[in-house]
Amino acid sequence: MAVWQDVITGSSKKELVLSVERAVSLGTLAPGQPLPSVRMLARHLGVSATTVVGAVAELRQRGVIVTNERRTSVIAPVPPLKLATAARAVPPPAPRGVDLGHGGPDRALLPAARAALRAVAEESATPRLYGQPTIDAELRDLVLPGFGDLGIQIDADHVGVTSGALDLVERALLVSCRPGDRVVVEDPGYPDVFDLLRAAGLQPLPVAVDDEGLRPAALDAALRQGATALIHTPSAQNPFGSCLTERRARELSAVLAEWPDLVVIEDHHLSLVEPPRVTLAGRVRRWAVARSMAKSLGPDLRLAVVAAEPHLFARVFGRQALGPGWVSHVLQRTVVHLLRDPAVQERLRRAGDAYEARRTALLTELSARGIEAHGMTGLNVWVPVTEEGATALDLSHRGWVVSPGGAYRMRSAPGLRVTTSTLDVAEVPRLADDIAYALRPRTARSG
Repeated sequence: MAVWQDVITGSSKKELVLSVERAVSLGTLAPGQPLPSVRMLARHLGVSATTVVGAVAELRQRGVIVTNERRTSVIAPVPPLKLATAARAVPPPAPRGVDLGHGGPDRALLPAARAALRAVAEESATPRLYGQPTIDAELRDLVLPGFGDLGIQIDADHVGVTSGALDLVERALLVSCRPGDRVVVEDPGYPDVFDLLRAAGLQPLPVAVDDEGLRPAALDAALRQGATALIHTPSAQNPFGSCLTERRARELSAVLAEWPDLVVIEDHHLSLVEPPRVTLAGRVRRWAVARSMAKSLGPDLRLAVVAAEPHLFARVFGRQALGPGWVSHVLQRTVVHLLRDPAVQERLRRAGDAYEARRTALLTELSARGIEAHGMTGLNVWVPVTEEGATALDLSHRGWVVSPGGAYRMRSAPGLRVTTSTLDVAEVPRLADDIAYALRPRTARSG
């Protein structure tokens, strides 16, 4: 890591900015490395404080630097990121170990797409051309009632399609935020969201969650630090399993009422298998909601149906029109045929029942052993621990691979994420026993 005095040069704002950008691109100024104060830098370069302030402002706007909680400017993380990859890694399990760290759905419970793909192939004799509607009308009509069930008042003109929920998140942030802005995220929360924010030069502002979602007092404190947007998952929250309740939604709405310009982005990533019951959309002025199909119909079906308030909708899909234009209608029609198939609907219902049974079985067994765990909804259970790495390693040696919680949290306490979507219920008592063993002080263990 270079000393800043060796690489930051120049006598004008432009020269100063170029020297910092050059050092960042060469890696001589590393992500997270602090910059000196305005006064110190001005004195070192022999320029006015006004020149330095202007350069710092431009670097922040370009996303080269960010300002942390102590109001210190540091070099921003840059893509490619995937910062969480190393933190998720645990030693490989025993030869017959069970992978409970993947975080995804059960392949055996995903609906077969063969019939839907055949139907789409038959429809595709006449290719679609430019200038046609970007959302399939039948897909819109199939999904629109789900927004109504949540109490969202939205018309068909403000429903669109993105390439998954994170695609909406990225586009909504792009049109709502500037580099250096702060964005409220759940803590513990989804690592890909953290990385996405850092790649965009945005600062995650962590807010603690409990079984009912974001904690109102923590949200209030965070918003008073300044934020442009909020990203949350009302149901099947990953990794904690929070499920937004009507009571909590009212409490959060009261907090958000003081911040009418805040953009609220909701990720309903398991919406077909485990439909969300409550939303913040419609309770705030600026909002967008994504109902993703990937975890319910198959991860390769990268599609989310999106509803948003008119102004944000226009900006998000206006930018989409300037890039890819639309999500493939071949993909959209495949989803339509899957959603119209009664056998698929039955498969989705059975998947929801299976996920709930597996998750509940583990929570019940852990509770019986006096172990705290969380997972009101979704595909995972969160188990608070003292030492993430050591506990995950112990479980790996006993044949279970789980995810250490470090990748999922910023300020929250340590924990393990245990994926229950593929868990064999018959194996749950043994898993609970092994977790209990791994959590015992080493001096108290036997056998």
